[in-house]
Amino acid sequence: WLIAPASWAGDWSSLKGQDIEFWYFTDHPSYSAVVKITTGQIDRLVINTPYFNTILPDDSVLIELEVMPTPEEDIIVSFSTSNPSCITVPAPITILTGSSTANVYFAAADGAEVGCESVVEAISNGYITSRITMRVLDNYGIEEVDLSKAITTYPNPCSGKFMLSNTSNKKIQEVVMYDLSGNAIIDLREGDLSNMEIDVTHLPAGIYFLRMFVGGKVLTSKLIIE
Repeated sequence: WLIAPASWAGDWSSLKGQDIEFWYFTDHPSYSAVVKITTGQIDRLVINTPYFNTILPDDSVLIELEVMPTPEEDIIVSFSTSNPSCITVPAPITILTGSSTANVYFAAADGAEVGCESVVEAISNGYITSRITMRVLDNYGIEEVDLSKAITTYPNPCSGKFMLSNTSNKKIQEVVMYDLSGNAIIDLREGDLSNMEIDVTHLPAGIYFLRMFVGGKVLTSKLIIE
């Protein structure tokens, strides 16, 4: 819900320079909302990550940082992590004039506990901060044979709805569906998602991928919608 100042009379330009209250509810620590009233381009940073936002223990992952629009002067970008015992971030970097991207590494901290997570941010003066949640997991979707057989989707191919079937003793903590471009289409994370029916009637036919967090591990599966 957006609550504008009392002086607002319906013209958005009248809000420029004024404080705006923005109320939202989420149980995900990396979600945030920024309202900026402007007549020009919004300057922002974008953290482009691998599909699963995961890092193996004692490993690192290459992250692409994108600046929008392309800067007309050098900018310094710093990084922060909400849980340094889980994920470590690099020292500040300089993105040169005319460059729109830079590559950095996020790493699992020494001794990081499997299943831990951290909200990491990219920050630069004058730019909207970008943040994501990274997790340390001990695989990227290759689970033990018994678990991969215990958690299935049916019908597959499906049309309209499909079921998650879980005959293991572990809870399905999160389910994320991606399209072939890597866009997250569905993100479910409320309670135990085992044996749940998922409605996909709003999605076009095609191939999708499911990422399921189960007992500190991640399991992936292909889903076809007809």
